[in-house]
Amino acid sequence: MKIINNSDAESLREFTSKPSELASSIEPDSCYFTAIHLLQINETEKAIKLLQHGKTYASAQIAQECARKLCTLGSSQEKEAAAKYFAENYPEQRDSNFYLLQEYYNQKDYEKALKECPLPKLTDFAFPPEEQKAKTESQKRRTRLNIEAQNKKTKLQLLCLFKTKNPEFVEYFSLWVNNWAISNEHEAFFTEWESLLQEESDFVQITNGKNPKIIAELLKFRITVKNRKYKEALKMLEKLPYSPENFTSQVFSDFGKAQLFGGIPAKVGSATFREIAEKTTDPDLKFLAWFYSAQFSVNEKNYDAALNAFILSMNNATNSAKYDNALWYYLKTAKTVSLETAKNALKTYAKTWQDPEYFEDFLRDFAADLLQGRYWNDFVESYMIINHYADTNSQTQYAYISGRLIEEEMAKNPFKDLSRLQAAQICYEHAYNGNHTSLYYRFLAAEQLGIPVEENIETENLQKLESNKELESLVLGYANHALFEEAYKTYVAHYQNISIECASILSKLFSKAAEKDCTLHYDALSIISYAVRRTDAPLTREMLYLLYPRPYLQEVKNASTTFGVNEYVLFGLIRTESYFDKTIASRVGATGLAQLMDDTAKDIAKKLKITEYDLKDAQTNVNFGAYYLNNLTERLNNSIIMALFAYNGGITRVRRWQRASENLPIDLFLETIPFNETRDYGRKVLSATSLYGYLYYNKTVRQVVQEIMGTKPILESNNLSTDNKD
Repeated sequence: MKIINNSDAESLREFTSKPSELASSIEPDSCYFTAIHLLQINETEKAIKLLQHGKTYASAQIAQECARKLCTLGSSQEKEAAAKYFAENYPEQRDSNFYLLQEYYNQKDYEKALKECPLPKLTDFAFPPEEQKAKTESQKRRTRLNIEAQNKKTKLQLLCLFKTKNPEFVEYFSLWVNNWAISNEHEAFFTEWESLLQEESDFVQITNGKNPKIIAELLKFRITVKNRKYKEALKMLEKLPYSPENFTSQVFSDFGKAQLFGGIPAKVGSATFREIAEKTTDPDLKFLAWFYSAQFSVNEKNYDAALNAFILSMNNATNSAKYDNALWYYLKTAKTVSLETAKNALKTYAKTWQDPEYFEDFLRDFAADLLQGRYWNDFVESYMIINHYADTNSQTQYAYISGRLIEEEMAKNPFKDLSRLQAAQICYEHAYNGNHTSLYYRFLAAEQLGIPVEENIETENLQKLESNKELESLVLGYANHALFEEAYKTYVAHYQNISIECASILSKLFSKAAEKDCTLHYDALSIISYAVRRTDAPLTREMLYLLYPRPYLQEVKNASTTFGVNEYVLFGLIRTESYFDKTIASRVGATGLAQLMDDTAKDIAKKLKITEYDLKDAQTNVNFGAYYLNNLTERLNNSIIMALFAYNGGITRVRRWQRASENLPIDLFLETIPFNETRDYGRKVLSATSLYGYLYYNKTVRQVVQEIMGTKPILESNNLSTDNKD
């Protein structure tokens, strides 16, 4: 039996649950997925039968999921038996004994709960695993999941200790509140604690000088900071009998946030934290104290003091993540002082940062500030500074734009032994060949170099990555049984362990299902986008077809013919606007495939003499979007890229930006647009449109770039020589 649609509830209800008929009526692996559907229509008994069959006969990963699900179903006795089975058969799982703990707690057998799922030794429990020590994203995620799992256990274990009047309660409680980041489980524990105080107040005793009531008040303070109620948290601080110098680093960080955002005067805050920093010998507190002193100095607009304090914070950082955090704020503050100060800061510190991607947003904003200010030479100088140190996407952006500025003689040539044209070519080659995900700059660099970008598109993916076959079977099983929400959540959580081949199959399944549920188009595109992040190999045609599909083909054809907009331009726009979800609505009120605002749609309808319309109707929305884009193109001297800017940012703004641009080349004009959203929109639509033209309309990427940007190759016709050096 294969479930195609979970709305087919009657066939599910009629499905037999007799153990003797299970093997002949359903594949073992399908037991789990069918059971999920049965649970959705409250057929719990039948679901349990299927899961029991599946835990024995299904493949390893799915058998494990059957066993895990059974821990939450049925009577107390059934859940206890299932939890014992899960703990015995899957001891390596982070939640292996959690279900036993939970069931015995629910049974109020607290001693047994602690026996089956004991707390770690105090020395092992004192501090959570450090996420900063994890090097890869996969390792970081594993650490986060381990912390989450331990917090779920700790909440119940502490409640068990308290209810059994175990003297170790206070020690564990103190460590959990003082040394661990506040989680949802901390909040849930505190809610339980408040009710327990009324029942068990006689047990709330001071142990080893630690008062559990005071610790609970500290927990309440930290929860309040987590929920960003800083002024309320400040009032709580006044009642806590603690000196900031004696806080753990976790609590001190919350203390700093409460002070910084709770309304403490900047001058007072800066002096307070500076005094703590100068007195404490704890390196973690010294790092945080200088950090918050710097933040208060920024609020005070005492930037010299802020920069000095950030440097002292960096000098006292106990790991690379803390160092990068302090350096990021140092650079941001330097940029507030002046762009020259920021450039000099980069010159000093770019080579010292540990995680280049952490600074990508700063470099993006710094580039925008330099270009909007027309600091062309400073931009090229910054490229030379960050080259080899910045993340690959930032290097690519800075390389391409520097090449254009040098080529156009808007900036000095920094390469002493090369002509201006040769220097520009070096920059373009860097932008084109870099190991990055920015198709926009790669396409433009290819245009300047006069080379076919299509040579980077392979017929096969030559890079094979490690994957978890059992996990892949689970994800595909969800999708094959129309459990798309579970499939998507599982894939996103584990995509680094899932092959590109599996992701491609999954994306196709979602795309097929999107014919009935248009919201799945978004997930289909997201899945293949995640997959692309896993590899540095050239994109294959198959992957490109999945990344740039053509849903609503007939609607786009109709609109293209009626309103004179090329199909590939419309597809590039729709993909960027809505990911092909015709029901999507933005936070500002734009609706449908082409994301039209109500007022814009009303104006279009009036011009088209349409009195009734539905923006969630695919044909209507695409028609309106095509009409609007064509209208903007005509009003902006037939410039498609300018029309796209106006589609996103408004024609009035675009005309104002044009007047201020002093006839900049169009690609450089984009970089000077004041709105990051509009700049990024232009890049995305051009990239998508170029690939649609290439994949489906017999166009080269260069042809589409020239059509959209209105440019032609520059270097292709130039005589590159070293005769005329700048």
